[in-house]
Amino acid sequence: MRKRAVMHWAPGAPSRVLIVKKPGNPDASQKMREIAAWLHARGIHVVVERPVAHAEFPKLDAYDAKIHPIDFCITLGGDGTVLHLASLFEHDDPLPPVISFAMGSLGFLTPFDATEYARCLNRVISANNPESPLYVTLRTRRRCELRHGGERLAMHNVLNEVVVVRGACASVVRRTYTCTCIKCATINLDRTTRFTDGTFEMNPLCWFQVVVVRGACASVVRRIYILVHALNVQL
Repeated sequence: MRKRAVMHWAPGAPSRVLIVKKPGNPDASQKMREIAAWLHARGIHVVVERPVAHAEFPKLDAYDAKIHPIDFCITLGGDGTVLHLASLFEHDDPLPPVISFAMGSLGFLTPFDATEYARCLNRVISANNPESPLYVTLRTRRRCELRHGGERLAMHNVLNEVVVVRGACASVVRRTYTCTCIKCATINLDRTTRFTDGTFEMNPLCWFQVVVVRGACASVVRRIYILVHALNVQL
C-alpha cells in the first residue's frame, strides 16, 4: 500500500469540518473557539462532539454521523485525541483527512503547532493548487473482533494497538488468548523475528501490537507483534 497521496478537493469542498479536542483542557477549548470562528469566516460548517457542544459550545452543531458527512477533521490534543477521533468512525469506510495540532502530553501523531493553525488550515483548504500539491500520509486501521465460544461479542476498528486486560477482578483463574488468521511472532533484541513455527525473519515491515497486561493499571506482562488482517481474541 502507498504511504502517501496527493489530496484534491471535490467541487464544493471542503464545506464541513469535525473538530475534536482533548477533554478538560482549557487551552484546547480556547483554541477550538478560535479555529471555529476562523473556519466560519470562510464559509465552512464546524461540528463538534455532542458532549462538547452541550457543555461548552452550544452554538456549534453536535456531530451526527448519519447527517453530517465530514470533509476533514481537526484534533486539538495528543495522540490519545487522534485515537479517539478514529473511534468515532465505526464503519470500515475510509476516514476523512485529519490534521492534528499538538496540545497534549504525547505527540507522535500530532506534528502541527496549534499557534500556526491559520497557516496550516489555509494550506489544507487550498489543496487544489496545482503549483503546490498537498501530500497526506496514508494509515490503515485494523478490524478487531472479540469472540467467546465462537460467538462474536464485539467488533472494533483500531488504529495502533489492542490492549487485552484481565480487568479489576483478580479472581480470574484462567484466560486463553488466541489469534486467528494471522502469523504470531515475538520480536528479539537483535531485530530478528521468531515465528511460532520456529522460522526467523529480519526487519518485519507491518507489525501490529497486542499488549496483554495483568490488570487495569498493572505492568505489561507480554507483548506480541502480529501481522494482522483480522484479529480474533478469544476469552
